[in-house]
Amino acid sequence: MMLNTSSDIDEVVASFMLAIQDSTKAEAQGSEMTTIYFDESGNTGRQLADLDQPLFILGSCDFNAEECEQLLRPLRSQQAAEIHFKKLRKSGRGQDRIIELFQSDLVTPERFKAQVFHKRFMLLTKVIDDLLEPLLYYQFDFNLYENGQNIALSNMLFACLPLAVGDGCFDQFLSAYYDMCCEKSEEAITAFYEHLEVMKETAARSTLPMEWELGVLSMTSMIVRDAFEDLPKHTFNPAIPAFFSLCVQWGGSMPGSTRYAMTRSHWNGRPIFSPQSPSSKNKVKSSKLSVSGTPRLSCP
Repeated sequence: MMLNTSSDIDEVVASFMLAIQDSTKAEAQGSEMTTIYFDESGNTGRQLADLDQPLFILGSCDFNAEECEQLLRPLRSQQAAEIHFKKLRKSGRGQDRIIELFQSDLVTPERFKAQVFHKRFMLLTKVIDDLLEPLLYYQFDFNLYENGQNIALSNMLFACLPLAVGDGCFDQFLSAYYDMCCEKSEEAITAFYEHLEVMKETAARSTLPMEWELGVLSMTSMIVRDAFEDLPKHTFNPAIPAFFSLCVQWGGSMPGSTRYAMTRSHWNGRPIFSPQSPSSKNKVKSSKLSVSGTPRLSCP
């Protein structure tokens, strides 16, 4: 994993500071429960098409207060009360301190885990998950999730569509889908499918016509309004599948009780999940895997 922006380093430091505070309380209370601490970087909310911040990362660690102090000690200075990458990177000494942090024997895959999302790729997979998969499943009795066909198709489209229609046209396609799902208006639906027609015409003039792929995407117009009814409220939030995936990873390596702590800023003070009754459609699809590999969950 590469951390190369000020927010990346700052969020790692923030997770360590949270661990120090919470672990100190737990030790004072005699608790033996393992606590996993989470922090994120690159969360632009639901706007996955943000080209200025293409990556989202959710990091996690299980360091106790003493270990966090050991990790943060090289970064501290008398001149600054808080630790920020944007200040450390300006000097050779600050850069050496960052390197010293990541060279620590404590920073290992067993103690620190992260999920990294390419936001534009995730947005494309949402097109596959939320539009194309229901069309193929309910109209043609075809299981796109079988044998990882959804993943293969997503990878192929992400690599080939920009070559067929150009980067700008492809980015407009992703933005139009995002706008359509957010607005759910007839104008936005029309704009999305009109842009698909432009893509078909553009691709037809290239060496990658992609007639079947673009044609079947256009066919989703027959189910798009039904798809909106089952679209989760937080469908564009990468923090949720990232959090689930990390919980699975930590749960497989933690023999005892585990609790998870996150800074409130991640979720704007709101709970990650709110109970809701799934539609019959979601119940049918609850046993399948989404493109990102996280299970589709339904309430009992």
